[in-house]
Amino acid sequence: MYKNYIWGYKCFNEYMLCNYDNFKMEPNKLYKVNEDIKFRKKGFHFCLRLEDTLRYFGEIDDKKEICKIIALGDIDWYNDYYNEYFDMGCTNVIYIGNVMSRGEIINYIDQVSDCRFIRFIMGYRLSNEELLYFKNKYRNNNYVMNNIRYYQDGDKEIFNKQYSRVLKK
Repeated sequence: MYKNYIWGYKCFNEYMLCNYDNFKMEPNKLYKVNEDIKFRKKGFHFCLRLEDTLRYFGEIDDKKEICKIIALGDIDWYNDYYNEYFDMGCTNVIYIGNVMSRGEIINYIDQVSDCRFIRFIMGYRLSNEELLYFKNKYRNNNYVMNNIRYYQDGDKEIFNKQYSRVLKK
């Protein structure tokens, strides 16, 4: 029935509620909208990369639910060149897969580049065990470690401290 499809990810608030309109969706269901779609206006939004879905959910927590999706209809693509977010889409036909387990999410993010990992930790609260794992993994990477300290540990002065050390030299 559908000739074209694209795999992606969609993030929800707790209980599978969409962020903007609190529309409740369910896993393993197909949804359609019969109106013209437009990114940020009408349609089902998704991203090609899991970490980019967290951009629209503000507060860092672990209550977000993330699903793999299949976009089956028309797609209105959006790229935010200023903030370097790309491949965000809006479709009129979407299949919502299962809610990803925490283990699936962490395994996914453990395989991405440093920049993509930082995007993830900006919006997703790691458990103490996960935090310890990633601190060990990135212990020799000051750039990632500073972002972990800022976003996960709440050290809002870490970048000022780093800048002050550079100025003193």
